[in-house]
Amino acid sequence: PRDVKTEAIFHLTGNLSYPLMVLLAILMPISIMIRIQHNWHYTLVADIPFLVGGTLPLLLFYTWSQKEIGAPWIRRGLLVPFALSLGVGISLNNCKAVLEALIGHKSEFTRTPKYNVTSKKSNWKAKLYKGHKTWLPYLELLLGIYFSVAVVIVLQMGIFSTLPFLLMFQGGFLYVSLSSILQRRA
Repeated sequence: PRDVKTEAIFHLTGNLSYPLMVLLAILMPISIMIRIQHNWHYTLVADIPFLVGGTLPLLLFYTWSQKEIGAPWIRRGLLVPFALSLGVGISLNNCKAVLEALIGHKSEFTRTPKYNVTSKKSNWKAKLYKGHKTWLPYLELLLGIYFSVAVVIVLQMGIFSTLPFLLMFQGGFLYVSLSSILQRRA
């Protein structure tokens, strides 16, 4: 039926956002630097509606979902930017999976680490997950450093309007990469 096909299209094409997120991650600091060099500071203000328009619906969606399940939604809503940052951090790994699927490359499914933390007494550190050795965390670390440089430049130039978005990308890539690298060494 048509409804099932439509739903399948939306479900399956949602993963195409990961390659676009990686492309955005690579181009965002470059775009900001080009604008700074050409005194196009006013265009940064024009970008804000797009950046806010792309993130505000996600913030509202996830915050509202917490309200609907009866959770302390205001407090949890404050955590949504960190969840978005984590989503950015895993985008490189998910982009790799999407591209492999698109070219028909068969690869092993790598299970996401689960720590079985069910109470405040559970200790996830005693249940460290050792993943396969791969170059991906080092590429994520490189992107984190790339965004760190962009953050420093933006701070030095006094252009604070893009800072929240740069920090979200920086934090996501650094957290995911360092978590992977440090857990492998443990």
